[in-house]
Amino acid sequence: EERTRAAGAAQSVLPSRPIHRIMKADEGRYRILKSGTRAMAKAVELFISELAFEAFQTTVEEQRRILKDSDVYDAIGRHDVFDFLVDVVPSEEIARIRLHKMDE
Repeated sequence: EERTRAAGAAQSVLPSRPIHRIMKADEGRYRILKSGTRAMAKAVELFISELAFEAFQTTVEEQRRILKDSDVYDAIGRHDVFDFLVDVVPSEEIARIRLHKMDE
């Protein structure tokens, strides 16, 4: 029973095949175990869940029912754990996020 529960905890709702293809896209000729692909799928799922949760918090704070792209940008700007995503955020949003951070 414990082994089944541990296996279920590592299962992801994301399909592992596309993740496996992305991992294999590296120029090196590496082998990737299925367990490695499953672990990466679960990590990606957890990352998406955390980013979506933080973005949703902005939606709730602004008393809206629709999540906007600016909510995602706010989540990226508010939490240092998402700093690596700043490169993909439009420059005008970065300026807005920095102003917002200075106000806090």
